[in-house]
Amino acid sequence: MTIKFGIGSNKRANPIKSTPLRLRANPPTTCPSSQKIKPQNKKQTAIMRTLRFPAAKRAFLLAIPLFVLLLSGCGGGGAGPDNRPERVEFSGKATLKGSALQDTFVTFHPDSSKGYGASAKTDDSGNFVMGTFTGSDGVVPGTYQVSALKQEQQAEETQVLEDDPNYNGAPPVKPPAAAKSELPAKFQDPKTSGVTVTVTEANDEFILEFN
Repeated sequence: MTIKFGIGSNKRANPIKSTPLRLRANPPTTCPSSQKIKPQNKKQTAIMRTLRFPAAKRAFLLAIPLFVLLLSGCGGGGAGPDNRPERVEFSGKATLKGSALQDTFVTFHPDSSKGYGASAKTDDSGNFVMGTFTGSDGVVPGTYQVSALKQEQQAEETQVLEDDPNYNGAPPVKPPAAAKSELPAKFQDPKTSGVTVTVTEANDEFILEFN
């Protein structure tokens, strides 16, 4: 009896194929604190906005409205909406010995060097409306010395030049002299006019008398 073994066989045994092991990386985990949390209501929104800023920045932001309020308060002391002293409307009629003072420049001179003067020009009836910064914006309350100036109206003379066909050989026209005031000289100076006005409130019927 003969026993045959496969050792001497010409057939080769099939090699064992090894499958490479593939490792799947797990996704990175995120910290719950880094996730964005959406506020649910206005109160949570306000809290999150507050926590977003450091303490120093929050203090600075809270100080801004107070600083603005202080600035607005410093501008007080009688300042108007245009940052100028408060004025009151002041108008009336100027007279000279009882008669209407027509076409006359009236000026209010403040007693203090820090005051604000006012002026106006009377119309044909002697009426005036005082103005400090603009034509008729009123007068800053205070005490004023008053002056008045009414200039004479001089007839204008025209000069004919030598190259003009109408030239008649007449000498050149002299320049007009300085206009004179029709009022006494004392009224032109607030120190000698003798007229003083104290403005405390609005007045539209004031009689400004020069005597």
